[in-house]
Amino acid sequence: MKYIINILSNRYFIIIFCITSIITFIAINNFSFDIEGIHNKPIVIQEINSDQSLLKLMSHINSDITLLTLYTSWCRSCIQKIPEINKFLENNKKIIPVMISLDENKNKLISFLQEQKKINFIPYNITPIYIKKLLYALMSKGIYFDGKIPYIAILSSNTAPITNITNINQMNTYIEKIINKQHDK
Repeated sequence: MKYIINILSNRYFIIIFCITSIITFIAINNFSFDIEGIHNKPIVIQEINSDQSLLKLMSHINSDITLLTLYTSWCRSCIQKIPEINKFLENNKKIIPVMISLDENKNKLISFLQEQKKINFIPYNITPIYIKKLLYALMSKGIYFDGKIPYIAILSSNTAPITNITNINQMNTYIEKIINKQHDK
């Protein structure tokens, strides 16, 4: 007990303790603010509900390396793969993601995206009446959607589209090959 009283009576200890406490308090408040910012950040979904919005979406596909994904928020395989793709995109900023949801229930889609905490892509959602037009537009790029989701394809200006990618490792391998091929030129 005397030891504690001696420590507390030491002015330097009290000053250091107060400064440390203030710094800790500030750090904790900043950290919890960042977490709130992530969770409360509104998800903005780009609706594909007109010819103009479809044309704008398709213009993004003409870029260097595009990762095209068709998915829904309720598909078990999509629920597993979209977070993996999202993480991949966080570490690969040169890849242009075109992530198109086929969801009819926008609230469920928003909830699914909010569960990701941070999304590294612009989420697109296509209305049911524009799905057929989207499929025709994709066919003009060499993409033939087979109805299975998630549908993952890689497009590059230098190669034919790579379609029917079934897992993240396969996706990584194809993208690495395309990047290496571009560097060799």
